[in-house]
Amino acid sequence: NDSNPWSVDFPSWTGEFNEERGKRFMIIGAEPHIHFPYVQTVYQFNGEKTPESFLNAHPIFNFLSEVLASRFQISRTEALLDCYLTDLFPLGPLRGNGLHVGSAEKIQTAIGEAGNWRELRLRYASTGLKLEIAGVKPEVIITQGKDVLMEVIAALGIKSEITHSFVKPSTGRGQYIRKVMYDGIPVISVPHLGSRRIRTFWQKNLEQIKIAFQQI
Repeated sequence: NDSNPWSVDFPSWTGEFNEERGKRFMIIGAEPHIHFPYVQTVYQFNGEKTPESFLNAHPIFNFLSEVLASRFQISRTEALLDCYLTDLFPLGPLRGNGLHVGSAEKIQTAIGEAGNWRELRLRYASTGLKLEIAGVKPEVIITQGKDVLMEVIAALGIKSEITHSFVKPSTGRGQYIRKVMYDGIPVISVPHLGSRRIRTFWQKNLEQIKIAFQQI
């Protein structure tokens, strides 16, 4: 509401969470971009649905599960059941009153003088994200887009060099898959699925994305 215009987005996963084993794949976004004032889990990814239904819940499941399944020679369902999703920062201002908060700059406008949004996010991730990674024990960390990768690098103090793998599209502008290493874990950014243009890019160039992912 007007006096408390915030939502919270909790980390989420499918299936059982075994504390000793953790989850194989960790997917990181920036922060919730939520239309309605309620508590939810990232991308509606929770245990109330069957694994198959997640393929249509959000484009990231439909496309990324194919990439992971292809790379690790497992089924798409197995890939989905081994995913853990989180955000760099669990809070986000609601959309409404003419505000659109699809970027860090627009969020800063929405929250005004409540604080510097990037600094808040970075400060939280510098402690919270390290704890999450230690608890999840992922083999691979996937970031939604280059911007999140750069913030993860800053938050975790990553010093390793960024390597690139170019995704050559059938038509139009290409995209990059990027990788750094954190404590022996590859951290890989994939083209962000938050826009219709990039979703179309994934749909038209999935095989090329698979090749670039395998190469890196």
